Amino acid sequence: MEENQYKWGVVIIACMAIFIIVLDSSAMNVAITTLVVELNTTLTAIQGIIAIYALIIASFMLLGSKLQDILGRKKAFLIGLVIYACGTLTATLSVNATMLLIGWSILEGIGAAMILPATTTIVGSHYSGKDKVTAFGIWGGIAAMGAAVGPIIGGIFTSFLTWRLVFGSELIFVFIIFLFRNRISESTPTLKWKDLDLVGAVLSIVALILIVLGILFLTRPENWGSVTVLIGSGLVLFTIFLLWQRRRIKKGQEPLSDIYLLKDRIFGLGILNNFITQLPLAGFLFIIPVFLQQVTKVDAFTTGLTLLPASITILICSLGGAKLSSKIDPKYVLMLGFFVASLGTFLLGESSLFQPDPLISYLEQ
Repeated sequence: MEENQYKWGVVIIACMAIFIIVLDSSAMNVAITTLVVELNTTLTAIQGIIAIYALIIASFMLLGSKLQDILGRKKAFLIGLVIYACGTLTATLSVNATMLLIGWSILEGIGAAMILPATTTIVGSHYSGKDKVTAFGIWGGIAAMGAAVGPIIGGIFTSFLTWRLVFGSELIFVFIIFLFRNRISESTPTLKWKDLDLVGAVLSIVALILIVLGILFLTRPENWGSVTVLIGSGLVLFTIFLLWQRRRIKKGQEPLSDIYLLKDRIFGLGILNNFITQLPLAGFLFIIPVFLQQVTKVDAFTTGLTLLPASITILICSLGGAKLSSKIDPKYVLMLGFFVASLGTFLLGESSLFQPDPLISYLEQ
């Protein structure tokens, strides 16, 4: 009875961790104008800090994942959580953009890179069969929900209290997770520090940083001359990384990432589907708040309120989708989701044709 009662305790812990990670960016998007004023900085600097947060997570993800094999998944998760908490505290107390960069982008980013892969293995190791499908559905749904409810939470805190509470409130979640950490089982380390592929780690981190920086530079025409160099260098280093991983595998050494997994059709399609799904959602939750505040001049709360229908829809559909995927083949749920998302993207694009002038004027500035 007790085992059944607390069956979903582990996935709840994992979901709390994933929730605060995705909450940051979406909640702070609506506070951009306030951050510029209070930290005496520029819009470009704040946008850069938000982008660097995502960049750090992406760059250190492979290394963070491999650390589980050396430390054990529970220890890697908790260490990442401590680093994340230090970053959250620093961001909460920020007095300038540099302090926010260190706390939010760097420390939280590194902590998140250790937490994210650990949550997947923690959930995967605790559940099986239909329970595993349901658990991962909840995990993904809460991640989407965090991105969706972020704007309204950020809008309320920024307009009526302070944006610092967005970060400060995350410490409550961290405390709760540590309080129930004993529910997470530890895994036996399978590697030693000497087995860690440091060369592969450096190659992957630098390659991803260069590629993402090149993409970020596309936003300003005056930087286009550097785009080819950055992306080209990143792709070259990434190719070297793949060759290096293949070399280590052939020599019987532990790779940073098993690149042969990419040959698995289901695995490859899963990554592609996730990328296609997250790209428009991330873009929507970033550009719409910036447009509303910088072009239409509404406040943070109104911005969050404008995005509330999207937040409610994502919340309902994420939880409903998790339940539905346990009853019917998940691929049909996925296909339905893609169809609805494509329809929404089309309608959003068509609606912008009626009043294009403000957006065009803003982009031309």
